[in-house]
Amino acid sequence: MVRLVRARASNLLGLALTAGLLQSLAREATGFDRAMARADEVYAHRAAGATAGVALPGPAEQAIAAYREALAVDPDSAGAHAGLLKALFFRATFCDIQPEKKKAITEEARAIADNGLERLERATDRPRREAEIQALRARPGSAELLFWVAVAWGEWAQNHSRFAAVRARAPSRIRDLAERVVEVDPDLRAYAVLPGERSIAVQALAERDPHWLAPRLWRWELRNVLATTMRVRRLPLSDALAAFAAAEQLVEEAGLEPSVEDCLRVAARGRISAWDAEFVCVAEALGVPFVTADRRLGKAFPECTVALEDAASSS
Repeated sequence: MVRLVRARASNLLGLALTAGLLQSLAREATGFDRAMARADEVYAHRAAGATAGVALPGPAEQAIAAYREALAVDPDSAGAHAGLLKALFFRATFCDIQPEKKKAITEEARAIADNGLERLERATDRPRREAEIQALRARPGSAELLFWVAVAWGEWAQNHSRFAAVRARAPSRIRDLAERVVEVDPDLRAYAVLPGERSIAVQALAERDPHWLAPRLWRWELRNVLATTMRVRRLPLSDALAAFAAAEQLVEEAGLEPSVEDCLRVAARGRISAWDAEFVCVAEALGVPFVTADRRLGKAFPECTVALEDAASSS
């Protein structure tokens, strides 16, 4: 909020490996490894040439083609399926696109998701749930694929009628997939531990703009939300801790604390809480948009707020 920002961890691989060792690893890489490395590299440049928050379709389509090539080398690869799904998601969400084209992409993504999930389940099928989860954990890319299958189903549901979504059992499928993500990989709990109607919009915003800031009090707010969810929805403590840890990686503190007078003036002006007023004060002081899902805040401060759904689909 305040276009809440993500600070990426440094990649320490270059500090640990010598140039000679990297060359040796490159020579030993399989054809699939090379195809995936190329696809990941192309995907990293998917937003090249973007203007006003809208990406060019060319780089995204190149990434889609590259992941298709990797998938052709290894049709059972969970990582290649996940890569193709996220590239299709980017093309449909962040590039200029006509509604019919977007709908067609969601249809294709759903088919790819179902195919990838079927192959993953066939490779890790176990009679007991615990054994299946252990098998999934041992298979590279499983959690990421499960997550992107859920996203593909969510995007498909949003671009089709409610009747079609219910008939295809999209809500229950997405919920079940989210639960499996939580079980398979704790590092991805932040996306699935509290699934809701805005989950896809939040993920879309993180894909578009990974740099998020928030005033210091966001920690107390999140702690309160997690405590309430533990009490009301019986969220396990381990999941709550994992969600908080993931949030700390996602959000950077703004380093600015408004005065008591400023907060109270803003609170009185908008008839809002002092907590909400602090977010508004920081956004106004830094001159950055305050992304919020609270419509009441949007109406009270239209000059500095941006609706979550709008931020996820535009600049």
